[in-house]
Amino acid sequence: MTNEKEQIERLKKEIESYKQEMETLEKLRDQVFLKCEILDTILDSLPHPFYVINATNYAIKVANKAALRGRKKENQTCHALTHRRNTPCSGKEHRCPLEIIQKTKKSAVVEHIHYDDNGKPVYVEIFASPIFDKNGNIVEMIEYSIDITKRKRAEQKLSHMATHDALTNLPNRTLFHIRMEMEIAHTQRNKNKLAVLLIDLDGFKKINDTLGHGAGDELLVNIGQVLRDAVRKSDTVARMGGDEFLLLLPELTDRHDAELIVHKILRLLRQPLEVAGREERINASIGIAICPDDAQDVETMIRFADIAMYDVKNTGGGSYRFHAATEDEEMFPTESN
Repeated sequence: MTNEKEQIERLKKEIESYKQEMETLEKLRDQVFLKCEILDTILDSLPHPFYVINATNYAIKVANKAALRGRKKENQTCHALTHRRNTPCSGKEHRCPLEIIQKTKKSAVVEHIHYDDNGKPVYVEIFASPIFDKNGNIVEMIEYSIDITKRKRAEQKLSHMATHDALTNLPNRTLFHIRMEMEIAHTQRNKNKLAVLLIDLDGFKKINDTLGHGAGDELLVNIGQVLRDAVRKSDTVARMGGDEFLLLLPELTDRHDAELIVHKILRLLRQPLEVAGREERINASIGIAICPDDAQDVETMIRFADIAMYDVKNTGGGSYRFHAATEDEEMFPTESN
């Protein structure tokens, strides 16, 4: 009897201990469930996409509502969900932050272009961090991205404003200098030539004074379009200021190539242009400098083209002239002369 009582007591204690363990486990389960609910609520309240990604196959393990946008995360990879592609995103445009993490085992911050459901580009800044196992191996990665499209658009607008003429939307002198420096280096490597044309409109002041500044602005915009139409896609048309324009003509064989374009410009300028509801005709004085024949730096090339342009201006305009490298350099008449 004593043994039976002892066994019963022992069983009671074991049952009580088991009940306590179960109660403890239930409390822990409730705590874990609550923490998961809190975490899910926090993640879903984030306005930006958040992912936990498998480090081996880039499968999405966890994703908030902002990331899924109504889709299911099952069988989804991060690059399919963000880039609409079936391969990782490293390439010419940008490096995959997850690949950076795999190599460096450190957090990474990069800028990417993602695409929305309509295929429109969305600029994002991505913050990515590794998750390690007890052996120090990366098993999962966290990725959080912020939409910076408005910021990038504003930066692009400011950059455009800094390098383009507000009236004509042509490159300004700053951008012209940058492109010209690049083209001079290209010319030196390839042993060909480039030309700089400085164009000053003849009779612009009269139109501006007679019809008003609004008409003058309209004329400058029209002239800018005429010059664009006259040159190749590889050429640069810039507004220097006032009624002066700069043209950069790279990859020329000789100065005759520049002459062909100059003749085309003068021919197009002689066509009537509509300004303030009436037709106006205008001509131009054009100075030309050739690299490497005349000079091999930006400022000297522009200065030589400017000198040649004023030589034309002082002899009646409506024509063009190459930089007077020798005293017997002559002005080349056009059909209008």
